[in-house]
Amino acid sequence: MKGQAIQSIIRRILVQCRKQGHLDLGLLAAVILTLLKEKNSVLGRRLTNTLIMQLLHTLKIETKAATISIKTAIPLSASMKKECVVFGEKNLGTKAEDIQEDQDTSLIGGIVLQANDRVWDASIAGKFASLQKEVARG
Repeated sequence: MKGQAIQSIIRRILVQCRKQGHLDLGLLAAVILTLLKEKNSVLGRRLTNTLIMQLLHTLKIETKAATISIKTAIPLSASMKKECVVFGEKNLGTKAEDIQEDQDTSLIGGIVLQANDRVWDASIAGKFASLQKEVARG
């Protein structure tokens, strides 16, 4: 089985998941178990591991799941953290797979949300940096 065959299997699984409206873990398990039967060979092990890694990567992209990073100058309460996650999911176009909270006093105040390559910066330090750029441009 080559890379194209693996991608074809992944596409079929995703099409089936879209039709059903959710991720069918039974279908995924059946495909993985089928490939595990070939696992007695080195090629079978590589294909199985490759399929699993590609499948997880593709599913992460398809579901737009990501770790949402929340940076603030001071610790957040549980309710504020929840509001930040909801706001981040809506405005960064992702679903929170995990939440990473960091405290960064250099922000001075405000908040910075990040998911994948998208950033929403409402920190005082970020506003100062934007202002400096505008003044430098004249």
